[in-house]
Amino acid sequence: MVAVRRGTVPEVLEHGRTGIIVQSHDELPEGIAEVDRIDPAECRRAAEERFSPGVLVDGYVRAFRAAIELVDGSATLNAAATSTLSAGHA
Repeated sequence: MVAVRRGTVPEVLEHGRTGIIVQSHDELPEGIAEVDRIDPAECRRAAEERFSPGVLVDGYVRAFRAAIELVDGSATLNAAATSTLSAGHA
């Protein structure tokens, strides 16, 4: 994949590993010429490291726990939420 460095592109692509990031639309032809140097197997490994179901679930659980702690410091609520969110994800 070739993309212009805008929005979430730098968060989703890793230049040289999972794609080619260019600075402007004018650089897209050069980026396209470079895309063949991306190793498909390495690209897949990187995607699995960052976006596999387990990694995403762990991230959501951490975010939910942090949100619960911010909204209500109640030990009872936090204990119940932690138990519910971590069931099966220990």
